[in-house]
Formats: sequence, structure tokens, C-alpha cells
Amino acid sequence: MKRYGVFTRVASAAAVVVGLATFGLTAPASASASVGPVHDLPGEYNISGAGSLACRPGQPLATATCYMVGETGTFAYNATSSTNVVVPVTDGVVGTSVELPSSDYISYISCTSGPDCIGLGSNASDDTSFYWLDNGKLVKTVTTPHKGYYWDGLSCGSASYCVASGSTGVGPKVAGAVAVMSNGAVSLHRVASVIGNGVSCYGPTSCLVVGTSHQGGGTAYGTLVEVKAGVTGAIHTITATAYLGGVTCGWEAGTCRSTALVAAGSGGYYPAVAIIKGTTATVTKLPGNASAGAAVCPEIGQCVEFGVVNPNEKGEHAFVAVATGGVAGAQLTVPGLADVDGLSCPQIGACDGVGSLLDGPHGDYSLATFTLRY
Repeated sequence: MKRYGVFTRVASAAAVVVGLATFGLTAPASASASVGPVHDLPGEYNISGAGSLACRPGQPLATATCYMVGETGTFAYNATSSTNVVVPVTDGVVGTSVELPSSDYISYISCTSGPDCIGLGSNASDDTSFYWLDNGKLVKTVTTPHKGYYWDGLSCGSASYCVASGSTGVGPKVAGAVAVMSNGAVSLHRVASVIGNGVSCYGPTSCLVVGTSHQGGGTAYGTLVEVKAGVTGAIHTITATAYLGGVTCGWEAGTCRSTALVAAGSGGYYPAVAIIKGTTATVTKLPGNASAGAAVCPEIGQCVEFGVVNPNEKGEHAFVAVATGGVAGAQLTVPGLADVDGLSCPQIGACDGVGSLLDGPHGDYSLATFTLRY
């Protein structure tokens, strides 16, 4: 399960700004913002993180059906037994899970205004697969006969166009990878200098992939590349960062928000946030014990940040924060949760979320759902 990134040798000095402008000016939380009841999920669940929950847009939260993808079962280190599932969530309450074939595991899901939601995962042979889900039920699968790809995100600009970011290979031979689903056909692309760590679409056939220049020894830089109409563009380096992670476009008009790492003098890294406009970014370095969190934007300039405060430390807890026009409001605590793993908003002002319980009976595999209204 992905709860949050682990930063080695993280520095602990006060936050400073790297770049030309300040990001994340804190505004008062909306007076109407509130977190609904937290509902513990029975049993154990394993999900992939921020891209594992998606809602169909344009529907009221009380009736909208969102979908969480992953697996449920027993995840003891010496005895793992699991079932691949799609779990419907409506107004913070889970419905009856749809069981998938044992050969098909969906890691990420993206829903648009089309009739289907699209999933990304792999089959029993480790081939990359795209899945079409109608009301949570698997109706179509397209599999590529290529093994050894590792994916870190999926975003769909429309019901017929999606992009996944990831990597292929191991060690010094690792390279970035992009998968494009266009009108039902899937193509894979190697992107030598972008080990993809996140993707967000900002138009029907236009998406931004972010990552890092390489892994292992040497100096690494955050990288980004646009994928338009199935074609990867020029690679751009953000030298103020060593890494760009989860990305969300629509933070403001023409602007995307990405988590990042900035090199520290001690040889470790500070967490950071990068605000990307075109091919340049303004990077804000955060305190060493901070977590940049992720974000979703149901409309341009109308976003919600989510994640964990004090990760792996005393006082660890989950938070959400409404952000308008690039200005984040005060954080709201999600009671009883250690982290928010996924959040999706079918319309402005209403979101479903899923996160990891604090001191849950199954450790990181103890999940709960909740709502946010603002």
C-alpha cells in the first residue's frame, strides 16, 4: 500500500522558497467545510494510493457512485491470499464489491463524463492492461504483450484518451515509460530521461507526465514531458528539484501542482511543492518533517489538498484542505485516520475519500471512507 513517500536523511530546517514566487499562501478554511463520518471497512484492503479512487463527474455526492480499486484478503508476510475487487462508494459508504478475475489486478482508475471508467493494471503474466468498467463491472480489457513495466499513475482527458506514467527496466537500465490509450488502442513509449512518477491530463488529448531524470548515483533532476495526441514532446528539466511526484493540473488556469524533493546540503532531501506553468516551475521547499500531500481539482482553480501531517511521528493524522485560485485554506483533520490515500470529487464542494486508520487492527491494510463537503 502506498501511504506516503519515504524521505531518507531529510533535513529539518525551516521552510524557504526556491524560485520567483510564493506558493501555498494559507487562507482561512471555508466556514462550511466539514468532514463527514468515518466508516471503517471490514477486513483488509490493499490499494495503490491517490489514483485508486475515482468518481464520475457532475453528479451530486449523495447519489454519485465512486469506485475504489485494489484487493482484499489477508496480507500477512507469510500467508497472502487476496481477491481483486472494485468497491463502489456512495456518500462515504461502501457498497457490495465487484470481484474481478484472479488474473486481473487494477491499480489505478480514472472516470470522465463518458459511460465507462478506465482502469490500469496487469494480468497474471505481468502484461500491462487497460480495463473498461461499466457500473463497476469489467466489460472490456485491452492487454499489451509487454512485460516489466511499472506504473505510477493514470489520467484520462476523455473517455477515449488516457495516459499512464511509469518505468521499465531495473537498476542502471531503468528508463521512463508512457502508455497511451486512444480510442481503445494502447501504445507504449520509452522516455529515456523521464522516470514517470505521475500524470495529469489538462485537455481531452493533452497530459503532463512528471518524474525524475534517473535513479541511483549521480545528480538527479525533476523532469516533465507533455503527451499530446499520443505523441511525447520534448523533455524539460526542473533543476531546482531532484524529483517530481504526483501531479494535478487545474490548480489555476494553465497551472499544474506537483509534489517534489529538493536536495539538502546534508545529502538528503527536503519535501517540496512545484507549481508548473508551461515548461517552468516555481518550487517551494517545505520543512523537513512536512508532507506535501496530493491534490484533486474538480474544476480549474477549485481544488482540495489531502495527505498526512507528521508522517511516521507522534501526532500523525490525516488532513484535507480546500484550495481556491491556488490558495490553500487551513487544514481539516480527518478523525481517526493516519493518512488520506485517495480523494475524488464528483462536483465542486463534495468529495469522497479513503484513508488508512490510525492504529487499525490490520495495520496499513485497515482502511476507512469519509466525505468532505465545503
